[in-house]
Amino acid sequence: MKSCFTFLPLICGSLLAIAQGANPNLPIPARQQSQSASMAFPTSATTGVPDGVKLLPSGGIVVTKPGTVLEGLDIRGQVYIKADNVTLKNCKITTKDFYVVRIDKGIQGAVVQNCDIDGQGGSGTGIGGAGTFLGNDIRGVVNGINLEGAVGSKIIGNYIHDFRGGPDEHFDGIQIFGDVGTMKNIEIAHNTIINDGSPIGVSAIFVANTFGPVDNVSIHHNYLSSPGNFPVYNMGTYTKSPITNVTWSDNYVVKGYYGYEKITADSQGRLPTMTNNTNVDKGLPPEIAPDSYSANKANDGSPPTSGTKGK
Repeated sequence: MKSCFTFLPLICGSLLAIAQGANPNLPIPARQQSQSASMAFPTSATTGVPDGVKLLPSGGIVVTKPGTVLEGLDIRGQVYIKADNVTLKNCKITTKDFYVVRIDKGIQGAVVQNCDIDGQGGSGTGIGGAGTFLGNDIRGVVNGINLEGAVGSKIIGNYIHDFRGGPDEHFDGIQIFGDVGTMKNIEIAHNTIINDGSPIGVSAIFVANTFGPVDNVSIHHNYLSSPGNFPVYNMGTYTKSPITNVTWSDNYVVKGYYGYEKITADSQGRLPTMTNNTNVDKGLPPEIAPDSYSANKANDGSPPTSGTKGK
């Protein structure tokens, strides 16, 4: 579905894009293989903007109209989503702003799909907020995805890599740090996260109760690597807020400098459930590592990532 855009310049020189008749319920795109077949972990060849998509140049964008669809843009500047049911699809976003893509707390229905997100070593976060994040290539940032607010999220089929930032940065692939009102209903599935942040990357995925409670989190079938630290962090000791119903399952975990995981119970002694994870000393590259995920294991029965893209 193509959208008709009207671009309105703002005082700051960015753009407001308004799409007429946008459909917020876009299907997850099918990969070019059988839905019952096992998939390879995501790489730059299978994430980001697909080959053949022509991109129109754009400045930074602030979205205030519900239902807006932004598609096929080469955006130089931040995308700031302030409205419900906004879709950002098949776009390249490049900026050194603290957030490359920012989603206000409480926003419902945000979708970021098949985008190239590059913080150029100056951005703190690739995507900040809550929503559905599918098949994106995220790089050049300190933190790949930082979940914020009490809205449920799906993070599926992304490639998060080539972390960049200052010498004292705390690099994480995906952060789930809790929030007022409980950060809950989160699925993180079939992502490749290689935290090579220098001088030391921290985690591939970090779950903690830093800012409030966390509940109902499923982390499964991911490729997790953080050579300088632990790939897996699940820390319940930062505050007295509960961390409940967190499951790590069927992940391929490459041993970091200190080991595979660092886990502490919350104030009530609750620990995450760890099942069927594969811990390896020296991991294979993601494109050939053993991967048991298949399309029919997605919660909605649809494949999570884009069609194959040339390297």
